[in-house]
Amino acid sequence: MNNSSLKKNALNILLGTTISLGSIALLNKLVFVKAAKQNILYAEQKDYYHWRYGNIFYTVKGSGSPILLIHGIGIGSSSYNFKEISQQLAENHTVYEIDLLGFGRSDKPKITYTAYLYVQLISDFIKNVIKRPTDVIASSLSGAFVTMCCHQNEDLFKNIMLINPSSIQSLIKYPNRLSNLSRKLLESPLIGTSIYNSMASKYSIRKFLQEKGFYKKEKVSSKMVKVFHESSHLGHVNNKYPSASFLTHYMNIDIRNAFAAIDKSIYIVWSKDNQFTNEPIIQQYNELNPSIEYSTIDDSRLLPHLEKPQEFLNICDIFF
Repeated sequence: MNNSSLKKNALNILLGTTISLGSIALLNKLVFVKAAKQNILYAEQKDYYHWRYGNIFYTVKGSGSPILLIHGIGIGSSSYNFKEISQQLAENHTVYEIDLLGFGRSDKPKITYTAYLYVQLISDFIKNVIKRPTDVIASSLSGAFVTMCCHQNEDLFKNIMLINPSSIQSLIKYPNRLSNLSRKLLESPLIGTSIYNSMASKYSIRKFLQEKGFYKKEKVSSKMVKVFHESSHLGHVNNKYPSASFLTHYMNIDIRNAFAAIDKSIYIVWSKDNQFTNEPIIQQYNELNPSIEYSTIDDSRLLPHLEKPQEFLNICDIFF
């Protein structure tokens, strides 16, 4: 084969690779555009808190003492997770529902998302929007953010309810060199976006909700899957940044000293069949702070406030 043929083959390979990569990039872009057009999460009554890292979507309903609802961390998570309980809570409370930075209808800046970022967001939101001490309900990993925020600013809080909080062991897993390399890969324009779109596909979302989110698969409706899918694609490719930070432990925070020192009423709602938390986790929290109270909800998993709202509300009525 002469030099001319070699050059021609090399150019053909380069051209083919460029076209293939371009096609993948275009496909990724189309996935985000199509998902974001569903507009299922549209809300007529909404507000935005103009925070220094981006606009934070929130809603307010009801009247009475304030209560702040903070969704967990996960692909597609948003204040939608509280849709089954917020209206009834609003009969006795001023209910604030927030989409955390990087989730739902809030902005999704191109940054590394850390626990301290969310601790500061929660603190600033209470100070500048609610403007008085508030009750808080926080789900999964967000419970750690609330714990640290309360430890630093106890005067901002009244009572705290944690739904299936993360295990103490998982919270002390900090990023290392491998984590940093993995985060950069997950944030990369082509590979990272493709990985994210695979994790945030309707198939993956339905599978997660049916296996981890809910005890009864039939309760995962097509609309719910569409809502999570839309939420996970609003903001286009920047959705991958909070996901990358979460998967590589940048959102973890050691709350052991903080949880032990909090002098507020704390209630843990634990799903007996949750695959992420189990009874030893309750014991871990109880050993850190013996004054906590807790209840279990049978036949539920990660999202008891969506799966068994009335049982969850009954607990809220007693605690709050």
